[in-house]
Amino acid sequence: QEVDISHAKEVKEGIGSNTVICGNLAIGETLLMSTLDNIRKESVKCLEEGVDILGPSCNVAYETPLINIKEMVNARNEYYK
Repeated sequence: QEVDISHAKEVKEGIGSNTVICGNLAIGETLLMSTLDNIRKESVKCLEEGVDILGPSCNVAYETPLINIKEMVNARNEYYK
């Protein structure tokens, strides 16, 4: 979550890499403890910044509500409609 996705994408393109950028949704303050609306907004932000595969920035805490993870997936699905 600390990585600037836009910068990572610029570096990737600058060196001609076909590396996939994954992540970058914060696992604690967003996926674990945030509202569904904020999870949606943060998910879209990651996608707009150039993430190739939307996902958590690290391991998902076992206490994370399944509905929060589903909201991340729903946000991705809506983004690509």
